[in-house]
Amino acid sequence: MAVKLPNAAVLAAHLKSGMDRNQIAARYGAHRDTVRLALIRYNLLDLAPAKSEGPARRVTRHLSREMITVHSDRLVILREMVAGDHGGVAIRQLSLPRVSMHVAALRERGVDSAVP
Repeated sequence: MAVKLPNAAVLAAHLKSGMDRNQIAARYGAHRDTVRLALIRYNLLDLAPAKSEGPARRVTRHLSREMITVHSDRLVILREMVAGDHGGVAIRQLSLPRVSMHVAALRERGVDSAVP
């Protein structure tokens, strides 16, 4: 069943009253992309409210200093990473070779360097 959106004058009135595409879509039981296509077809897209930009998303971040484990042959770091384009989060272990400059930097930060 196709969704019947109103004509250009009614859509323009909705936009001038402050409704955005999501609100118009909900009112008529349509998908927001269908409303967007109708606004393009009627040349009303410039009347639509500007899309607000949310806060910037971090791609990766350190959990904390305590998530670093020093082994005799490697360093293991736990990191929280965004997996994919849709923002799913996964905690991954990253193993790095034990390099003296890494160990020295960890000692300066106060992380224990002698884990069996």
